[in-house]
Amino acid sequence: MKAAVFGLGSTWMGDDAAGVQAVRLFEALYDCGPEVTVAGLWTPEVDLTACMAGHDVIILVDAVEADATPGSIRLYGKDALRRMPAQPRLSPHDPALKEALRTLELLDEMPLFLLLVGIVPESPGNGEAASAAVRAGIEEAATEVAVQLEALGFRVRPSAVSLALQAFPNSYRA
Repeated sequence: MKAAVFGLGSTWMGDDAAGVQAVRLFEALYDCGPEVTVAGLWTPEVDLTACMAGHDVIILVDAVEADATPGSIRLYGKDALRRMPAQPRLSPHDPALKEALRTLELLDEMPLFLLLVGIVPESPGNGEAASAAVRAGIEEAATEVAVQLEALGFRVRPSAVSLALQAFPNSYRA
């Protein structure tokens, strides 16, 4: 089986970058076998469908609007994502996840397992760093990705960076 972990969001928009940052953190903390592709897609526009095609398992990480505490994690499976109404695209840079999923279905490329790990933002602002609450959510989202991949039978091991952080826990924290 082939899996993909994709981070979505704009790195110029504060908390909106949470998905990309969570995937970068996941990639730094964990080593997966060659059957797992890990990438930050930012705001992938129309090529989101092409990125998703050909994978049996897809885990997306993105900031999501939800009635919850900032930094909270929300999980949305394939059925929940299919039921979500399509949102108007406000710019050509919007990821258009719903449209990509519909296209995958038409092409008979829908993955067997699809999960959106959502991080509730506090304030997506231009050029701002992620809020403290969302930074905690980014760490939780990276761990959730590892848990989900392991549950699906993929090999996920701590990376050298992760092992160093465990050996010297106070050395790298601000």
